[in-house]
Amino acid sequence: MEIRKRALINAILLGIVSTTIILIYLKYRYGGYKILDRCESHNFKVQNIRQYKEVLYLNDSLKLANSYNNIKPYQFLNRFIEAGDSVVLESMNDTLYLFRNNKKFWFIYYGEECEQ
Repeated sequence: MEIRKRALINAILLGIVSTTIILIYLKYRYGGYKILDRCESHNFKVQNIRQYKEVLYLNDSLKLANSYNNIKPYQFLNRFIEAGDSVVLESMNDTLYLFRNNKKFWFIYYGEECEQ
C-alpha cells in the first residue's frame, strides 16, 4: 500500500513539473510578441509565420488572433497567409487586408479593442 501511495505522489509531482516546464517554454517561445491591435495602422510584408493553436506569430515580432472571411476558399487567415504576402490594417478598423500577386483579400480581424 505504501508503494502505491508513493508512486501516486511521484506521478502527481512529475505531472506538475512537466506542466510547469511546458508553460515556461511556451512563455519563452511566444511571450515576446506584440499583439497586432486595431488602435494603430499596420502595413508590413510577411517574412515568416509560426502558428500555435489558432494564433499566428508573424515576423518574429507580431501576434494575431485568427481572422476569418465567409467567402471560400480562403475562409481562415491562418490557412491562407503565406510568406511574401503584404498585410494592411488601418487604425480603428476591423478589416485586415492581405495582398498577394496583385490581388486583394479581406478578413475580419478581432484584435484588441481600442479605447476612444
